[in-house]
Amino acid sequence: MSGRLLGDDVKLECKLRLESHLQEAGPCLACLHPDALKLYTPSPSGLGEGYEVSLDALIGCTRLDGTVARTWIVGAEEDRGHNTLVQHIAHLWCSAQSSVSSYQGLMAFNSEHVSIEGCWEAVKTILSDTLERWGAPDLAEWMEGNRVLIIIEDFDYRKCKEYIKETLEEWECADFLLLTSPSYVTYSAELFAEYLPTLKFTIVDMNMPTILSLAGTVLDSGNKQKFRTWCTENWGIASEILTYPSLIKPLCQAWKSKYISSATKTTTQLLWNILESHIADNMHMELKDIEKWFLTIGSFARMSLEDRNRKHIDRIEVMDKAQDIFPSGFAEQLVTNTIPCGFSLLWYTNIYYPHPVKQFLAAWDAIQQLINGVRLKLLTKYLIDEDSVVIYAAGHLVRILEFQPEYEDKNVSRCAKHLILHMDRAKHRFVYTLRVIQEFLVHPWIIDSFKAEVVLGRHWEIHDKGMLVLPISTLLKFHSPEKIFLLISKKKEAPDLEGVIQLLSQTSIPLALIESSHLEWESPLTTDALVKTVQSGTAQLQDLVGSLSADTIHNLGNQEQTRHLVCLKLRVTELNAVRELFNTPSHLPHLMWLSPDFDLPLVDLKHIQLPEITTPLMDVGFRDIRDDDIPSLCEFLVSIRKGYIAMHLTRCLATPQGVVTLLRQLHRGGLMMTADSKSVNRYRRWRYPALSTIHPGEELAQEKVQHLLGYDERHHYNDNDIRSTALADQDNICALVECLETMESLLCFRYSCSNYLVIKHCNGNVEFKNLM
Repeated sequence: MSGRLLGDDVKLECKLRLESHLQEAGPCLACLHPDALKLYTPSPSGLGEGYEVSLDALIGCTRLDGTVARTWIVGAEEDRGHNTLVQHIAHLWCSAQSSVSSYQGLMAFNSEHVSIEGCWEAVKTILSDTLERWGAPDLAEWMEGNRVLIIIEDFDYRKCKEYIKETLEEWECADFLLLTSPSYVTYSAELFAEYLPTLKFTIVDMNMPTILSLAGTVLDSGNKQKFRTWCTENWGIASEILTYPSLIKPLCQAWKSKYISSATKTTTQLLWNILESHIADNMHMELKDIEKWFLTIGSFARMSLEDRNRKHIDRIEVMDKAQDIFPSGFAEQLVTNTIPCGFSLLWYTNIYYPHPVKQFLAAWDAIQQLINGVRLKLLTKYLIDEDSVVIYAAGHLVRILEFQPEYEDKNVSRCAKHLILHMDRAKHRFVYTLRVIQEFLVHPWIIDSFKAEVVLGRHWEIHDKGMLVLPISTLLKFHSPEKIFLLISKKKEAPDLEGVIQLLSQTSIPLALIESSHLEWESPLTTDALVKTVQSGTAQLQDLVGSLSADTIHNLGNQEQTRHLVCLKLRVTELNAVRELFNTPSHLPHLMWLSPDFDLPLVDLKHIQLPEITTPLMDVGFRDIRDDDIPSLCEFLVSIRKGYIAMHLTRCLATPQGVVTLLRQLHRGGLMMTADSKSVNRYRRWRYPALSTIHPGEELAQEKVQHLLGYDERHHYNDNDIRSTALADQDNICALVECLETMESLLCFRYSCSNYLVIKHCNGNVEFKNLM
């Protein structure tokens, strides 16, 4: 073969293809630097929990057991960083940078290719020139014996499982980078861990500081501060767009061009503003001139959302439709320039819209069909994340009413009713309700329809994206719940939490504030300002989860709004805060459950005298505990209380032997790791109004409680959780399992380390799983 080696041809063809695709992607990559992506290890993981890894160091990183990983599984929501990750790894390989350059070839393809024909057929497509030159047998033999990196995007382990097993058995030298949804990470890791050392990662959504930093690369110095102010004031609608990297630049351009104004009140309006700006800049025309085009592309967007593996839109099909409506030359401009496009290295010949844009376009098609009499369920039941599409459809209906007021009231009312009643299919019913009202802009017709059709619950649970002042204030005008729960997840940002608390604090409705992001170890965030806002109003705070300073803890019992606390879970970061927290039971007469998370070294706690805690229920959390700390930990726990409902040791190095020692020492010290049934039942009666049907003098039989609540909630009162970065051998894991089986008072227990997971269930069964 003229002195050339097959491997040279493989490397050359891979490089030429990737460089061509990267050149195409150039403009789309300009707005996102790889450093903006944050890769974290979840628990359990071969690197431990919460470790951050840069993109440059991802390939080739070593696990805790000393082995170099050969499969990396990265979970992220659609369009939240996967494309950037693939493009960056491809760039590193093409430019011979970092450890990636040691691979003889880099081949990237989509899960759809694998699920239909397998990896071998996908490779033959990528290496078509090499295949023609050398033939299939030689190329197949080369793939079996040479070190290559295989990247699979949108990996669906359910559809690819058998093909992947076949590939892993044949290509023993290949390494794999899998990009998948967060819900598939664990299952994918279990599949690959049977064959190769595997690591799991998640990409965390970008926060406001990161987004503003990226926006600063697009905006001039005179606009940066103004844009920062606008973002802060409008984060409730802007966060839905700006957390998608490929939409940062288009939004900034629309803002600079003044298409975004004070009249922009919803995410749907914001996306219309972005499209208007984009069309004016690239087509030099107005949106109304090409309305037919949006109906056409909307139908394609809706079809792409019905297929989990088809996240692109076929350019040829779209061009054919465009040419049916417009002249050929103009049709090409429509396809290319009307809508901001993202870029996928694997779908470079097709149209790849950012996920919110695709949902927005699909919703435009859906609302038009809904107006024409098609049932909403038929339009959305196969969609991925149908709730977001329906929410955008609500925003589109308001736009239609604004620009086309001639629509019959009957049609509008019917559409509004369909959009409102979708809440019964929504993933989070009440959050959907709030978001759809926000998009409706409290339109009078629609609110009247809402009042006529909807019965709201006695308890409102408002999660992350539902923290919106306008819809909450609207609902409060005609409904008063018995209690409102404000729930913020870890690593999530609520759109307008401060505004919502300001609003609710002026009511007489009892509140629960669960700010889980403030529980992150060593976080500088505190809940002080939010608590002070509550204390300035009239509402009573009954549940509080967060992190407070010593002064704010001290003041809880002095204010009427916070002295009625029943449940208090706080991360405390210094000794004065610990002292104040341990004094709260004497100042909070209704306190039933105290839960301190000690965000300071255990050794510091040995130097202070603390009173014994007498609340009915108590659990504790610690960080960075090692086996050597077990005696001190036991001594401290016994000194402050005689019984706990649970212990949480996270980001620790406790081995199975250390955990067994801990449990036995606590038992010998007379310390119970469970609550008495009287205390638990007292709390249950307060927490769950459904149990009020059981007479106060009657015992809470588990069967009856479970029937009334609809689920078994006993794990809440004994959810022991130890998350370690240690490595364990199976003999020691079996010893831990045996220990857990003999300790009947431990209702629920979970121990995870870098290579094993042990779980004790409420029914007494104990199981373990090898994670490597």
